[in-house]
Amino acid sequence: MKLRVMATICMAVFTFCMLKYFEPVEAIEYAISGNLSISSISLNSGVTSLELEEGELKTPATIIGSFKRHENSTLLIGHARTVFKDLKNVHIGDIVSLDGVDYRIYKSQISLKSSVNMKDLLAARETDTLILMTCYGDIYSNGDASHRLIIFASKV
Repeated sequence: MKLRVMATICMAVFTFCMLKYFEPVEAIEYAISGNLSISSISLNSGVTSLELEEGELKTPATIIGSFKRHENSTLLIGHARTVFKDLKNVHIGDIVSLDGVDYRIYKSQISLKSSVNMKDLLAARETDTLILMTCYGDIYSNGDASHRLIIFASKV
C-alpha cells in the first residue's frame, strides 16, 4: 500500500516537474509504444506513447512513457520508485532493447533538476538515440527529487 501511495505522489510530482521544462514549439510528434528491456538490470516493461498537453507529459505509474519529437531522438521516462528503480545500476556498454532493436549505453549523467534542458534532450540527433530519464538524489517532503538520472543509448 505504501508503495502505491509513493508511486502516486511521485507520479504527480514528476508530472508537475515536467510541466515547466516544455515550451510550445512546432514539431512532429512520433508515436512510440511497445516493450523495453535491459537484461543487465532485469528490466522488462511496456512502453506507452505520451502526448504533450499544454507543456506537460504525464508519466505512467508503473510502465515507461515515451515522447519523440524528432526521428532520431526518443525520450523514455519512468518513476524511480517503480519501473526505473534499478536504472542507477546500468553501465556504459549495457544493451537496451526497444521492440527488438538494440541500443548500447554510451553515457550516463546525473544533473540537478533545475539544470535539465528538455529542449536539448529532445533535439534532433545524427544517430538513433534513446534517452532514459528518472528522478535521482535527495527526495524532498513533497516527493520530488533534487536530481535527474539521464542515460543515453545509441542504436547498435
